Amino acid sequence: MADVVVAGGGVIGMLCALELTRRGAQVTLLDNGDYFPPASSAAGGILSPLFPWRYPRAVNHLCRDALSAYLQLAEQARVAGSDDIDIMTTGLRAWCSDAPERVADWASSVQLAVEHIGTAQDAAQDGAHEYWLEGVGSVRCSRLLKGLSALLVASGVTLRSTALTGFSVSERGVDCQTTSGVLVASQLVLANGWQLHKWLPSQYAASLFPAKGEMLAYQLAPGALAEIRLSERGYVIPRRDGLVVVGSTLEPGVSDTTQTAVACQRLEQTAHALLPALRGAAPAFQWAGVRPGTERPAPLMDQLPDTDGKVWVCGGHYRNGIVMAPASARLLVQVMTGELERSAMADYSFSSPGSSDNF
Repeated sequence: MADVVVAGGGVIGMLCALELTRRGAQVTLLDNGDYFPPASSAAGGILSPLFPWRYPRAVNHLCRDALSAYLQLAEQARVAGSDDIDIMTTGLRAWCSDAPERVADWASSVQLAVEHIGTAQDAAQDGAHEYWLEGVGSVRCSRLLKGLSALLVASGVTLRSTALTGFSVSERGVDCQTTSGVLVASQLVLANGWQLHKWLPSQYAASLFPAKGEMLAYQLAPGALAEIRLSERGYVIPRRDGLVVVGSTLEPGVSDTTQTAVACQRLEQTAHALLPALRGAAPAFQWAGVRPGTERPAPLMDQLPDTDGKVWVCGGHYRNGIVMAPASARLLVQVMTGELERSAMADYSFSSPGSSDNF
């Protein structure tokens, strides 16, 4: 019998598997990425919520230590034989309409420095307030997934290229039906992104939905962009080799990964506004992913009702899955294993609306 089956091959599922393995569990990770690529593979990888002062405390709490967590994971993955994951600490320059008083109150509440530069004079930013967030980083998600895969294999996690098709709970544990047979486990973790809704009672499933996003990338010389730039239009993210990632469109309720000319044009406009050096340059490539959307202010992490602690849920991270993943996985597993009381996840539980307070 496997101790735990984790359904979902994105960053959250992988990190749940890693946290469980580090506590002595025998873990099997189910990844059906050939048919439903994880949102993680398409993400930009900014290690901060976009305009973090707009999010509740429950979200910011999960994001605070993401950069240091990924730096540690990158080193562990390197020791396991992985190539460089490409994590950069560049800082983030943001333009938005949010008043300096609101941003300052948030920064004081979370003890982070946010500098108000002033009002933008560039017509492309429409007179928005300009802010500088020191110490914000980013991770290259395609390399992150490869690095975590190497780390999981080195840690003894069994990787199965198969999909969860159903499960039933009994006294002996959880019978997990998959496209390649049945696995019996003591516990099951559901971390399968936008498809999570199919396993939840209808009153909870209704708050979850797919949300398509398209992105572009340009190839410039290394160092051509030295910081993350964010506006109401979107963002640009530098990579160490000169690649510049531009994101992102948002289509709630759409679950396909088709690339469209309309999205390309919109993203090109974003790129030109945030980085004028891209005007006249042709995008190197375009891609799309499907986020696990939610109407809740914060993600859903809890025992699945009526499963006696045998089935757990970790999902609904929407646009902040990468930045919240390390803390989310750690918190879920700490509660699963009894290191923390279930009340530690109160803001993310089925009974909570997800904590709507801003600070």
